[in-house]
Amino acid sequence: MARLPRLLLFLLLCSCATDVPADRRPNIVILYTDDQGYGDCSAFHPEADFQTPHMDRIARKGTRFVDGHSAGSVCTPSRYALLTGRYAWRLPSGGGGGGGGESDRDCLISDDELTIARLAKQQGYATSMVGKWHLGMQIPGTKGDRVWDAPVTDGPIRKGIDSFYGIQEFRPPSAGGEVGESFTALFAEVKRVLAELDQIFPKLKYGEVELLGLGWHQGWNDRVNQAFNDAYEENLSFFIRDARKELEMPGLPFVIAETGMSGHEEKHPRAVSLMKAQAAVARREEFRGNVAFVGTKDFWRDKADSPSGQAYHWNNNAETFYLIGEGMGRAMLELISGKQASAARAKYTWSKKEVI
Repeated sequence: MARLPRLLLFLLLCSCATDVPADRRPNIVILYTDDQGYGDCSAFHPEADFQTPHMDRIARKGTRFVDGHSAGSVCTPSRYALLTGRYAWRLPSGGGGGGGGESDRDCLISDDELTIARLAKQQGYATSMVGKWHLGMQIPGTKGDRVWDAPVTDGPIRKGIDSFYGIQEFRPPSAGGEVGESFTALFAEVKRVLAELDQIFPKLKYGEVELLGLGWHQGWNDRVNQAFNDAYEENLSFFIRDARKELEMPGLPFVIAETGMSGHEEKHPRAVSLMKAQAAVARREEFRGNVAFVGTKDFWRDKADSPSGQAYHWNNNAETFYLIGEGMGRAMLELISGKQASAARAKYTWSKKEVI
């Protein structure tokens, strides 16, 4: 009986493909999101603060399940269960919440384990994945000295997935080289949302919308490579300039929240130097009065006082997240009220801007 849910899942997938000509097989797309509640989709909760018209359309044209159960409360065990049909707690490691050190551990999925992707390939499908993996992989090199331009092993490609695009970056145009996919996608999405506010928030009436500022709380992944670390101050400066250029707002206020995980006890040289680089950006003469830095080490809460021990997720401590958000908000208000920021700000009128 313990294997029944797994068999049911596989039978459902097989029913879509078995004995159906290749040109008539349906495309199968699975959208899997972290930290999304049942009521976050307006198809399930019409009074939701955020309307989700595209997901609502899928629900309206398809089947809506109203009695769902999660195999895990955090990302790693739940996505392991989705891909394999097996509870993560059946693993010797217990599955846990950690695939955390992805470059330092073997993948939780063994090479001979049946996955949705492998099952689909047996039925003649090509398979692909975009986004977060977080189930373990091997990056060439040693801890602290990874070879980032070499192929990753023991990851999605060895588990039945033909192609994997999962490392998106925010490299801005001014930094040179290939522009990061996430940079392009970020500002395309900002412009789209501003242009569709009346559809996303139908209960509110918008005429002219002013974009008051941008907040930035990122940097953990730039701790793992010395080259990334060394270039951080310059690259973040490029990012601020290019963000303002993208939005045609030369003096748009920008708030940087420190990557202060582990609090004042953090002593790793790259972590310390990265935090110093973040603070240094706000001290640059060109950014005086329109870029602010918010220290966050005081907001760190120990594992004993938190729901988990995932340091890179701030131990999932709600008080920490609130304090970071409050600190960024207060800093933004100070920039907005400042004479220099007020003089430099331009209005972003959503009804007139071109949407990419």
